[in-house]
Amino acid sequence: MRRFISYLIPFFLTVLVIGVIMAVLLVPLALMQDNPAAILKTFFLGPFGSIRHMGNVVEAATPIMLTGLAITILFRSGLFNLGAESGFFLGALGAVAGAVLLPSLGWFSLPVAILCGAVAGSFACTIPAALRLRFGASEMVTSLVLNYAFLFLGLFVLNYVIRDPAAGGMMSLKIPPDAKLDRLLAGTRLNSGSIIAVLACIAGGIWLYWTRSGLNIRIAGSIPGFANHLGLPL
Repeated sequence: MRRFISYLIPFFLTVLVIGVIMAVLLVPLALMQDNPAAILKTFFLGPFGSIRHMGNVVEAATPIMLTGLAITILFRSGLFNLGAESGFFLGALGAVAGAVLLPSLGWFSLPVAILCGAVAGSFACTIPAALRLRFGASEMVTSLVLNYAFLFLGLFVLNYVIRDPAAGGMMSLKIPPDAKLDRLLAGTRLNSGSIIAVLACIAGGIWLYWTRSGLNIRIAGSIPGFANHLGLPL
């Protein structure tokens, strides 16, 4: 029973933090309006007003799930990285670049595009890790500074490498049909990427908590001295 309660404590703490944040945001907003109830109703019930709205919420949550999974594994290893934004940005650009620049490979185009995105996104986190291992530089500082460098690198790629010359604004070339994710609900942009994200989170949780390598990661992150005694790499 005590172990079960220990598992619930992080959940309730998360709910408490979310509640405090929502109160800080919503209470001043509601007080500034003539009809506070309408504001609260729109905020809480608006996403469930239609299939399209619900699909948009899930679509917006999909990249957050994948980014959160990456950061969770990183934090469990005892490291910190502020480069999630640049990793997400470069990952998206890498996937698009792989889809529009590489020749069509039929049904294999989609996995190749996803792989290109994974490689490009991991590049943003590899450099701070390499600087820490080689020079002992703080990964928090280097990842924060590199966010801006990767942002402008991504804008350069978008503007000069994969930009659609026929578009009036900064827009990439159209992704070929073979490299697109399947749409799940008509009238929304919800696609199979959401299913991939959920499966990735489940697989990440299983690996982190039910495998030996995942246990080693958590030991190294939470008890570095004990991990060093066991001979685990730090």
